[in-house]
Amino acid sequence: MLTFGTDGMRGEANIELTAEVAVMLGRASAIELSESEWLLGWDTRISSEMLAAAFCAGVASAGKNIHALGEVPTAAIAYSSRLHGMPGAMITASHNPYHDNGIKIFGRDGVKLRKDEETRIENSMLSGTEVQDPTRTGRISWTGDEDLRGEYQRWLVERARRIDASSLTIAVDSANGAAYKIGPAVLTATRAEVKPIAYSPNGYNINAGCGSTDLTELSKEVVERGLDFGLAFDGDADRLLAVDAHGELVDGDEIIAIIALHRAKHGRLIKNGVVVTEWSNSGLLRSLRNSGVEVAVCPVGDKAVAEAMDGTGFTLGGEQSGHIIMKELLQVGDGVSTAIELVGIVADSGLPLREVARSAMRKIPQRTTKVEVATAPTLVVRGLEPERIAIDQALGEGGRLVLRASGTEEVVRVMVEAEDWDALDRAERRAQDLLQPYAR
Repeated sequence: MLTFGTDGMRGEANIELTAEVAVMLGRASAIELSESEWLLGWDTRISSEMLAAAFCAGVASAGKNIHALGEVPTAAIAYSSRLHGMPGAMITASHNPYHDNGIKIFGRDGVKLRKDEETRIENSMLSGTEVQDPTRTGRISWTGDEDLRGEYQRWLVERARRIDASSLTIAVDSANGAAYKIGPAVLTATRAEVKPIAYSPNGYNINAGCGSTDLTELSKEVVERGLDFGLAFDGDADRLLAVDAHGELVDGDEIIAIIALHRAKHGRLIKNGVVVTEWSNSGLLRSLRNSGVEVAVCPVGDKAVAEAMDGTGFTLGGEQSGHIIMKELLQVGDGVSTAIELVGIVADSGLPLREVARSAMRKIPQRTTKVEVATAPTLVVRGLEPERIAIDQALGEGGRLVLRASGTEEVVRVMVEAEDWDALDRAERRAQDLLQPYAR
């Protein structure tokens, strides 16, 4: 049986994540979380509506009511769950290709479930737990309540309207995903001139040569049309990356630095601290600490970031991938909220995005790659730990090598940092040689 990974249940649609699994998950979740009303959203991939219908059937079979909100970003479910005290679910495989799909579950506080809660649901799925009154069936509101469907966008627009970005012309790449309507509409409310791209989903083109996983077309659009910069969401819009006027990447580390230092300057960085991950560029840590900002480092993954934020009391944290949490808004990544924040800062500065990023941090030479493996990624990483340590030590104080088993794919991710590119190239070749026997 499919189980919870680092970000909900995820697998190949109709093969690993089937309608039967979605029914079982919906039923078990409704039983274990016991709330009478549920929310549901989904992204634009071809399998999402089918899995949504199956999940709804599972919730209703447990005697609970469910409100289906349609194609919305993941953050919309987190927002409405918290606002109304209802648990919710999002059908999405986020940045993965269209043939994958997944189901994320949120508690009534709008926060992704803890591991012990996921384990209870898995056990319930395995045991086929019955409801106390098996004759009772819940209602499915398939078209959703209009107030529910629009409240997340209204919340975003209200904040966007406080910004005057009328001097900016930006491209917005919606990855043919869940933010294909909301993203451009909200950013237009900042008074920026918005040029949308990848906003025509057909069920198969989500994340395909577009969005935060492939910035090629966005960069081309910005450079050829002479735009100020571009913004890119992923399939469920919980991530945001950017490109500057020259089409060069402004990644999540740089966006975190920009937001953190701007907030610190204006006395709005709660507890004067930020949570980053072990994957974050060392230049980000140096910049923040040199500016007097406290930095907490946690393992990769938005759940790890959220947990570290709970432990430290910091309200800003995130990942190089562009998954950024602003906890005073929501306790999950919200790419559209991050876009509002970034546009506001750039507009306020009167400077090009590249200059804003450069003043926030200087990147250490870093390269990330991934290797598809035939053996369980966690076993590969564990087995190579002594060799990884040796390469890491050879890089000296200014460098490091990190190997990480993906939680959603059969791959090992490789990250190398060094003070110069030659040392980085040597270390990366050694790491690739180590992984070659396990490559698929």
